[in-house]
Amino acid sequence: MGRLAIAAVVALFVPAAFGQDFQPFPSARISEVQWQSYYYKVEQAHGESVQRLPDQLVEIFRDPQTDISWVFTQLGHPAHPAWIARRTIGEGDSANIQQVGYFAGSEAPFAELFDLYLGRVIPAE
Repeated sequence: MGRLAIAAVVALFVPAAFGQDFQPFPSARISEVQWQSYYYKVEQAHGESVQRLPDQLVEIFRDPQTDISWVFTQLGHPAHPAWIARRTIGEGDSANIQQVGYFAGSEAPFAELFDLYLGRVIPAE
């Protein structure tokens, strides 16, 4: 549960100015209906940016205006249904990456996915 607490803490300290697109739910644990609804919302708004990585069982969407990237798990991924959202804040030496995540499946695979993306660069298009 320690990793889940980290995900929740990161989500809670994201400034409200980022709105619903970055942090749509107050808790990392969500329902499958919430996952599906949010996936469709991101897909409709940013579908042209989709990058499918079938070997990793994820789809990545980007919003260049807000600098948000979403990594959604796909069927067969151990953490599915889950997603990670990331945004770069600041510039140059003061740039930081903020990350939140949500899951409707098992916590342990989600925590591994969350930890993996903490230290990972999301592939460019």
